[in-house]
Amino acid sequence: MRDVLDSTSPCPQLQGDAEDLPFETDSFDRYVSAGSIEYWPEPQRGIKEAYRVIKPGGTACLIGPVHPTYWLSRCVCCCCVCVCVGVGVCGGRGGG
Repeated sequence: MRDVLDSTSPCPQLQGDAEDLPFETDSFDRYVSAGSIEYWPEPQRGIKEAYRVIKPGGTACLIGPVHPTYWLSRCVCCCCVCVCVGVGVCGGRGGG
């Protein structure tokens, strides 16, 4: 399935299946997936797909759940029922 969420953006967002990407092999220089791998039924299949669609020498970045180590960050994240990854409250020193 491939749905365009915002066709007016200079970088359109697509919604689909991370384990069956609707792109040709060697299509992109970079691949980024943040905060979804923990929901994939077969994560290894999704990782294989990420590397399939990036060009030789390209970069894939898959970010899983990060549990903050700083007590205040843990409190904020738990109270908001969210996973903070690399930015904002949880992104600084000791934050995850």
